Amino acid sequence: MYKRVTLVVKPGQIIFADAKVECTIRTMSRFGASIEASPHANIPDQFVLLVSSDHKSYACNVVRRRGKRMVIAFA
Repeated sequence: MYKRVTLVVKPGQIIFADAKVECTIRTMSRFGASIEASPHANIPDQFVLLVSSDHKSYACNVVRRRGKRMVIAFA
């Protein structure tokens, strides 16, 4: 099955507990995304990604981390 990935550069917010962390969304598909955020933000493995330009939010699970980049799957 072919998974279509769209290259984007959109601002987003990672929301967990009472915290919000700014991020940049680099790629998106209907299954997940690749995002960049500060590696020092202590982002948990589960959070909500808010994409305000699309007026959407997604429950997410972290699949992989490397430096400031994360690959996430939409729950």
